[in-house]
Amino acid sequence: MKFALACTALLLGLGCDAELEHGQPKSSTVAAKRGPIEAHAALTPASPLAGQRLVLEVTVEAAEHVAVTTPLLTVEDGKIGNFNVLEQTSQPDLPLADGRRRWQERLVLDTFATGDVQLPSLHVAFVDNRGTPSIDGFVTLPGIDITVASALRQGETELRPMRTQRPLPIAPISTWWWLTVPAAIALIIALVVWSRRGSAASLVPLTPAERARAALSGLDLNGSEAFARVADIVRRYLEDAFELRAPRATTHEFLREAQHSNVLSKPNRATLHELLQVADLVKFARHMPPSDAPSKAMQTALAFVDDTSVDIQENVPQSDVTGKTRQVPA
Repeated sequence: MKFALACTALLLGLGCDAELEHGQPKSSTVAAKRGPIEAHAALTPASPLAGQRLVLEVTVEAAEHVAVTTPLLTVEDGKIGNFNVLEQTSQPDLPLADGRRRWQERLVLDTFATGDVQLPSLHVAFVDNRGTPSIDGFVTLPGIDITVASALRQGETELRPMRTQRPLPIAPISTWWWLTVPAAIALIIALVVWSRRGSAASLVPLTPAERARAALSGLDLNGSEAFARVADIVRRYLEDAFELRAPRATTHEFLREAQHSNVLSKPNRATLHELLQVADLVKFARHMPPSDAPSKAMQTALAFVDDTSVDIQENVPQSDVTGKTRQVPA
């Protein structure tokens, strides 16, 4: 009985260790030392996907009477090499044995570049006050080489279905034209009737959702720029409807703005992230999608507009991207 219990405990322990090892992503680490300064950096995960967030943790220990400049890393234009800096957090220095002190800093990064990418060397400045005069210096952490994989699965030639709160429309593009022509004729007839009756009419700008649907329905989906046009229409719709910074922001800045906004549900944020990420892959990673992929992306964008415009009161006039208005009686 004791032997059986011991074997069971051993197997459980091995299983827990395996699960812990499997559950924690691997990190790429570097270290450097110069005089009274020791620095360490760890980048997690070591093998990310394009657009996936990475965590860079930098730890610096210094001898007594040596001051380290904070923040530890200098970020210019929101980037470090090919990596976008989404967050940067510094912790107060902590006292150690023998008068030494420790500084720590955490950065959240992402990148849409694929293939072999290097996080450049990192420089940490310090001032050695142990003598007179004080000595300024810096310690350099070597660059970290990683491989960024594409978000598309290996051997995948078609886009995966987008996740939305309702089924995607399956009507072909030509159907929209058949619906648009009768609507335009009906609008012209209504204008003629109202003008003959002498009723005053006022022109009301289309809502952001109506402008987005009109722009998407009239898109020319031929050519490699179709994905970019679909993404631009969706971004302008979100800027008009929710006052999000869309057209003038980079993809990671816009996704960060949408992530912190409470106007989009979690499924809608996931759909938006995948739509813009695929557009970036086509534009920057030279991904060649199948011929029907732009049509699927357009239908996904239409479903996204329908989902997010259900409960929006769009009474404030907005700038009209299509130049169209709708006629209502005064």
